[in-house]
Amino acid sequence: KCFAVDVRLSFGTVRLSGIAKGSGMICPNMATMLSFLVTDASIKPDVLHDMLSRANANTFNRITVDGDTSTNDMASLMANGSCSHPIEPGTEDAKDFEAALESLMRILAHSIVYDGEGATKFVEIRVTGAKSDSDAAKIAHKIANSNLVKTAFHGEDPNVGRIVGVAGNADVSIDLDQFTIDVGDVRTYGPNQECYPENESSAAEVMKRRRYPVGVSVGDGPGEAVIWTSDLSHGYVAINADYRT
Repeated sequence: KCFAVDVRLSFGTVRLSGIAKGSGMICPNMATMLSFLVTDASIKPDVLHDMLSRANANTFNRITVDGDTSTNDMASLMANGSCSHPIEPGTEDAKDFEAALESLMRILAHSIVYDGEGATKFVEIRVTGAKSDSDAAKIAHKIANSNLVKTAFHGEDPNVGRIVGVAGNADVSIDLDQFTIDVGDVRTYGPNQECYPENESSAAEVMKRRRYPVGVSVGDGPGEAVIWTSDLSHGYVAINADYRT
């Protein structure tokens, strides 16, 4: 996966380029994922490191293909400083550069999920209403990594019971009376534990798409999180059952 962007700053234009490897054993923290990012900007290493850490938290650490990890994962950002004008921390130039960096990394992160082993779906899991962002992330990761949920994605089956059950297993507080699930813009589970069987066919149509969102609200708290995941297909099983033989 590769991508490059030109970033217009107050003194001119700098370039950000990146490549990323990864299609299986993908789950935070960046397992079996290698990414190399380069720029001609002039910027101090510690400032660059902080930018990379923040952007990584919102991109590469928000994806999962199969919930597995390994030891050889990394993301690096290198600046050769060939641009004579330095980017100073706290300036508008620094903010614009960091925003471009995060956008570039998000494109690469999404590409890894699209290219996941056996993947036929790209699903955005968005959890809202949790007590904190951390709680929301725990729920979102649980849903995104669940084999039962991922096989339902592959089967294009709006099985709300699987999502509710997995969310309840995240070991964080949820309010079932305010718990809702939306597949795209179709409500499949509502407040007071109400199901909507009349909406299942519409939700199934949404799930036929290559890409769609699943929104899960677990209460009225301020916490929210987004995780990007893929389905679990026959192709994934074949690749990982047969590749050595």
